[in-house]
Amino acid sequence: MLPDQDTGQNNTEFDQELQDVDAVEAIVTPYGGALVDLYFKVVHPSFPILHKKLFLEKYKRSHREFAPCLLSAVYLIALNWLKYDPELSQTPHPRPDIDKLENLANRCMSDVISHPKLSTIQAGLLMLQRLGPAASSKSWALTAQLVAVGQELGLHLDCMEWRIPSWEKGLRKRLAWALFMQDKWGALTHGRPSHITSVNWAVRQIAPEDFPEISRDDENEDEVVELENGKLLFMEMIKLTQITGEILDGFFTVEASRTLEGKINRVLERAKPMQIRLKEWHARLPDVLRMDSASRVRRLSSNGECHCISFLCFGIHIGALAVIH
Repeated sequence: MLPDQDTGQNNTEFDQELQDVDAVEAIVTPYGGALVDLYFKVVHPSFPILHKKLFLEKYKRSHREFAPCLLSAVYLIALNWLKYDPELSQTPHPRPDIDKLENLANRCMSDVISHPKLSTIQAGLLMLQRLGPAASSKSWALTAQLVAVGQELGLHLDCMEWRIPSWEKGLRKRLAWALFMQDKWGALTHGRPSHITSVNWAVRQIAPEDFPEISRDDENEDEVVELENGKLLFMEMIKLTQITGEILDGFFTVEASRTLEGKINRVLERAKPMQIRLKEWHARLPDVLRMDSASRVRRLSSNGECHCISFLCFGIHIGALAVIH
């Protein structure tokens, strides 16, 4: 770890960051606080890459405590869900200029890549959730940058014995696995080689204690349930992504295409353990993450995403067998 001045960042760059974060806040005024609340209500439970308590404490003090790329990314994601907030959807104030905010976020992201922090990874992961299929080349290029930045920050290493606060250890693990998921599913979506390999991945398996503490005094009952379910969903998605990574390594590499082509017995031998793992993963899903559980409540639910991706993963596995066959 280095002080900012030792990374080559000068006072002019600090001044520019302050101007940028002020510009970000000006674009969303008077929606800022409501958008942050919407983000933590809808996005954060199943994609917990921020430390909620720390973020809200800093936001309460001043928006200037954030990197402009991160603050703009949070606002951009929250704006996707504007219509789900009764007050925001009916306010007479003009809607924030999304294009202007997105252009500013992209420029700020480019500026900070040369002296990255954990907030750089957080901002990049959120921005990637906004990019659709039409922006596939841009999405994969940003994913590659984030993997490189993550390695520079040591996200691929085991941080549990480092002399850092326990909350940062949990945050680093959640960020590392979120980056792992982005890399693997991005590789699958764009048909590119994965950047993260098992031989250079030392992050321990995620555990309940790696998540921010859920205080029943600060949250209402529904919010506590969503946070708990979101935590389970995030953990199960990591497990599913690890199986996806095995499928990618086993069937979607240059070496696999060369060594397995026409060798039916070797294909079936390699496929069987993965098929078993997929079935076991689906069978062991907690009850609260099953589709029939999601249909019993009248609120937004991420359970469908988990099931759709699992069926996609199984379909890809079968497709890989057919292609090599």
